[in-house]
Amino acid sequence: MKTWMKFLNSTFDFKDKINSSLGRETRVDWNNRKLKEYSEYLRNLKIKNLDIILDELMNNWRSGFYKELMLSFVADKDDTRFLTFDELYNNRLLVLAAENLSKTNLKTIAFSKTDLNVFKTMQPFIDTIYFMNIGHKFTWEDVLNTFFNGLDARLMFGLDKFDELKDAPEPTAEFFQKLGETQIASKATSDLYMKLTLLQMHIEDDIFGINSDDVIMAYKTFLKLIKTDITVYKAPQSIIDSMHEFTGALVCDKCVVSHGMGPEDSPDDFENTCECGGHLIYKKEI
Repeated sequence: MKTWMKFLNSTFDFKDKINSSLGRETRVDWNNRKLKEYSEYLRNLKIKNLDIILDELMNNWRSGFYKELMLSFVADKDDTRFLTFDELYNNRLLVLAAENLSKTNLKTIAFSKTDLNVFKTMQPFIDTIYFMNIGHKFTWEDVLNTFFNGLDARLMFGLDKFDELKDAPEPTAEFFQKLGETQIASKATSDLYMKLTLLQMHIEDDIFGINSDDVIMAYKTFLKLIKTDITVYKAPQSIIDSMHEFTGALVCDKCVVSHGMGPEDSPDDFENTCECGGHLIYKKEI
């Protein structure tokens, strides 16, 4: 767990001890009270399949599974290098999303149209579930698997049937342009989305409207994904063979483009001038 998480937890623990000694509500008491309130509110909505979702969310909470998921999210998963822009272009889904979704700041699908920030949350979540399955820091092949195994496309096109797709459909620019117009269809759906999100905190013609059925489907997909061994999804061997773990990189001091070096490379093998005219500087890590 990262240092700031340890500090935060120790601070909360100290406050809980004080509140408990004074007969006041502790973190656990407050969480349990809010869980009960949100759960009762949602069950009273009488939405098809919502009870099933709520039961599984609560079971995951009580079993400690969500705590394990959270710790995996904040864990230091990776000792390897970053992928370069050229290498990331091998993931067409990421490229099309970057080219066709707007880059609005902190807005999310709950408040506005789908933007790039909403889409970008998928990759760290896939990394977290993969990390939970392997139980150790990523090797270079693990990094390639999480970025290029095609699971992101399976989730977008297959939803809760992502593991049943033989081949995910090829993403297109038009798909992302329409996705960028997707928004919550009604206040009732927005309320459902927000209450489910809050519950989980205490324990995605030309415009597509997101209704309550879509929210239920999203949670069904989420609950299935977090219990799936996604390490079975591998990057193509051609990707693994073509992208070597770097021993360092030459970084341009002008355009900041990096030129990675493989195990057999040396800085002396390269010119010290970039195509833009800048000077290439050797760095062990980028």
